[in-house]
Amino acid sequence: MCHFCKKKFENLEHYIFDCPSIATERTHFLNEISQYMQKLNPNLETLWVKSRSEKNRKNICSILFGGNYVVQNDGVFVLFRKSHRSKSHQTDHTVVMTAEFLGRLGERAEQESGR
Repeated sequence: MCHFCKKKFENLEHYIFDCPSIATERTHFLNEISQYMQKLNPNLETLWVKSRSEKNRKNICSILFGGNYVVQNDGVFVLFRKSHRSKSHQTDHTVVMTAEFLGRLGERAEQESGR
């Protein structure tokens, strides 16, 4: 049961896409990600903008939770695993931003339950 809207849900997608009670926080969070994508990688930003406009939840969640994409010669984006050679990747920051967003929601839930 969602603490915010009181609807039953099955996964985190509810917070990322559906909960009407946190629409303001979600919009702010997704806009932060968009600003980061502009600085990070123009190709990834293109995929992010396209995925958001098409409401492609798979791509959006893959990006938010650390998916790494590469653009093939034909312009198709392909999800790939991180290299074990490097300790971090530029998309690790999106995971941290997503965790912070979910953490803020948890703090809000705690504050509201303590009223």
